Amino acid sequence: MRWFSNTWCPRIRYNIMKSILLPTLEYSLPLLYAQVLRDLKAPSWQLLNIAYNYCLQWIAGGQANRPHVTSHLLGLLSFKDRAQHLHTRFYLHLISMDSRNPLRSILNCKGWYPKSNHFLPVHNYDPLLYQFVNIPSAFTKFLPTLRDTSIANIHQNILEELVLQKYNKIHSISSRSPKLLQITMFADRVLKLHCHVVLTAPAADQQSFLAWRRGIWGWGRKCVCGTRFDRGHTRCMPSPFTSLNDLQQRLYKTNHQLLDDDIKYLLVDFLLNERLWDKARTILDFWTISMSHMLRSNPLPT
Repeated sequence: MRWFSNTWCPRIRYNIMKSILLPTLEYSLPLLYAQVLRDLKAPSWQLLNIAYNYCLQWIAGGQANRPHVTSHLLGLLSFKDRAQHLHTRFYLHLISMDSRNPLRSILNCKGWYPKSNHFLPVHNYDPLLYQFVNIPSAFTKFLPTLRDTSIANIHQNILEELVLQKYNKIHSISSRSPKLLQITMFADRVLKLHCHVVLTAPAADQQSFLAWRRGIWGWGRKCVCGTRFDRGHTRCMPSPFTSLNDLQQRLYKTNHQLLDDDIKYLLVDFLLNERLWDKARTILDFWTISMSHMLRSNPLPT
């Protein structure tokens, strides 16, 4: 796929990851996560973690070592959080199984059914089955009424709790990621994670727009002021004429007022949120040309 995907836009790569690669990687992940809880250095876990991060880099088309930022901007969990999520769903499946299922019978003999949120240590030499005496965190708040609640209600409650946990984890992993997410999702002020709006842009622009979302657009290049370019240097860069109508101007100013002062909400961010692809492309293309002129006027030493 790497050899023949150079011309594929990020949206195609994202769809392939969601529909083909993730189901392959995650087939045994609930059980593997139970193994990892007692052996953090499990080789198969390390290999799958690396493969997951490679998939994210493949979508973004870059080698930046911040896979959690990329995953969050795509509305995906990091590998460990995704494994925990699937482990919880598998645990829910075990509770919902028919009592005549052989696996359920074995578990019942071990007295596995959730009783408390007190963690019980499981050693490497213990059977993997013992790991399921420890309930996932999503069950904790429902534990007091778990035995008296119907399976259908348990199922719905846990799924809603997982959605909330996903939202919280994506927004609280690092200081960098939540700021980029606040900027990214400003046009979609809902709990749902519409983080990959730029993947609906024209195919030729998706790579550049996603790089801007990730905060790495212009890496390795110089601003017109002579120092390394980053989002804080956009005021130094000359800008082409990109007019906003009165409604867009008011909305842009309102967004500025609602965000914290330390969050750099720039015109390009607003244009991407409002799906004004042509104007965003004009600015980034103009800056790319300006940076190229800087390289020609200041050649690297030989």
